[in-house]
Amino acid sequence: MTLKAEFPAFADQDREWIKTYSVCEVDLGCARGHFLAACAEMFPDRCFIGIEWQAERVRRTSRKLRRGDLKNGRVFRAENAEFLSGSLPRASVDVLHVLFADPWPKRRHARRRL
Repeated sequence: MTLKAEFPAFADQDREWIKTYSVCEVDLGCARGHFLAACAEMFPDRCFIGIEWQAERVRRTSRKLRRGDLKNGRVFRAENAEFLSGSLPRASVDVLHVLFADPWPKRRHARRRL
């Protein structure tokens, strides 16, 4: 199975899904999805989108959302900057969560930082 087939891109049906909720929250670097799933469970009237680059973390988060039957949560495999600038409808995000510590602490890694 290719990565594209396993991790579908953000599409028109996702844009329509966002519109069905009054509040949209995005978790950048959602890792294994603990925070994303907990929020989706606590606030069923909001949509939660997780963005993560590592494939295994996307799988785990997706599995966690399915097991909890959390239809208000979705996770996408993407680069944060690209996703925010090109995938989401304009002015659709109400809350942006950035919970990870700086993964690139060295000076030579400055270009990789968010």
